[in-house]
Amino acid sequence: MQTKEEKSGSRKMLKFFGVLDIIFGILGLIFGIMIAGTGGIGAMVPETATDTSLQTGVAVLLVLGIFLIIAGIIDLIVGILSVRASNNPKKIMPVWVLALISLIVNVISVIYTIAQGAGTNVWSSIVSLAIAAIIFFVANNVKKEAKSL
Repeated sequence: MQTKEEKSGSRKMLKFFGVLDIIFGILGLIFGIMIAGTGGIGAMVPETATDTSLQTGVAVLLVLGIFLIIAGIIDLIVGILSVRASNNPKKIMPVWVLALISLIVNVISVIYTIAQGAGTNVWSSIVSLAIAAIIFFVANNVKKEAKSL
């Protein structure tokens, strides 16, 4: 009779933050599509062709939306892979690599959002960055644990 393997604290944390990352990934996709869509609609307004301040605003919305979409996709993938690796620590390497990429993309997103003064999106970006950093740290621990298995 086989007993169920007990999960380490790092693996439990990886699963929890993986689920949280899935939620933030979905939210990032939704907000990114909404923001990029707003910029796209703004680009179709006839006044945009002659007003440089409108052109700048539209460009900012499009770039911010694209950054949020990219961050949302990466967060979603990292979250799914984190949940998978929490059950099988030998599958941690893709999580570790993507968590590092997610960390970099989220840092860029936070810097860009702050530089543009995008208001409430700053907090969403900061929370997403914190989750990416925690997942990367926990993935490091699970990676070390997987070597000993």
